[in-house]
Amino acid sequence: MKILSICVAAFGLLALAVAEEFHDLSGGGLGVTALLCALATWRSISISSFLKIFVGIFSIETIVFGLCVLAAEANTWPAAYAEYTLPVTLPITVAIFSILVYLVAQTTVVRQMTKIADPYFDTDDAGQARIWPFPAFTSLERRIAVAAIPLHTPPRPQPAATQCRQRSTSAQPMIVESLAEWSLPRTTPPLRKRDSRPGARQERRITACRARALPRVEPASTAAPLARTMQGKPAP
Repeated sequence: MKILSICVAAFGLLALAVAEEFHDLSGGGLGVTALLCALATWRSISISSFLKIFVGIFSIETIVFGLCVLAAEANTWPAAYAEYTLPVTLPITVAIFSILVYLVAQTTVVRQMTKIADPYFDTDDAGQARIWPFPAFTSLERRIAVAAIPLHTPPRPQPAATQCRQRSTSAQPMIVESLAEWSLPRTTPPLRKRDSRPGARQERRITACRARALPRVEPASTAAPLARTMQGKPAP
C-alpha cells in the first residue's frame, strides 16, 4: 500500500503541474483529490484486509483514469479516439471513493463486521480455482479471494419476456391456492359482537348457570318417537 500511495501522490503532483501549464482548474481539483487519496492509501495499512482491497482498486483506477484525462488535456490523446475521452469527474470520483472507504473503516460498527471476513483474507491455506478458459491452478486462499473481487462477473440480465414468464409461473400456485380457499365451504362461525354494557358479563354467567341447572328437554317433534322406540313400539 505504501508503494501504491507513492504512485498516487506522484500522479497528483503531475496533475497539478499539467493544470498549471494549461491553466485548467478541473485538473487542479484532480491533483488535490489525488493527493488526499494518496494520504488515505498510506494510512490504510492498518485498516481491515477486506476494505484494503477496495482502497487499492480505487487508487489504481485513479491513476489509470487520471492519466487518460491528463493525456487529453495535454493534447497527446490519439486523434482517432477523440470521441472516447474520459471526463475529469471520473478519476475524481474513484479517488473520493477510496477516501470514503478509509473513513468508513474507522467506525466501530464496520470494524466489528470486518472481523468476520478478515480471517479469510489473511489465511495461509491453499485453495484451487479456475478462470475460464485457463486450466485450474492452486494458490493461497487469500490471493484467490483478492482476485475474485475485481474479476467477479455479475449475473447476465434476462430478457423481459423471460422475466414475465417466470413471474407468471411462480404466481400460478398462489392463484390455485387462493381459488381453492374460496371454493371450500366456510365452517368457521361468524364472530359475535361482544356486549360491552355494564353488567353484561355477569348476566352471561347467570344465564349459563341456569342452562346447566335446568333439565334438558327434547323438542316435541323428536321426544315422542324417541319414547316409542325406548318402549319397543314402532315409530309412526
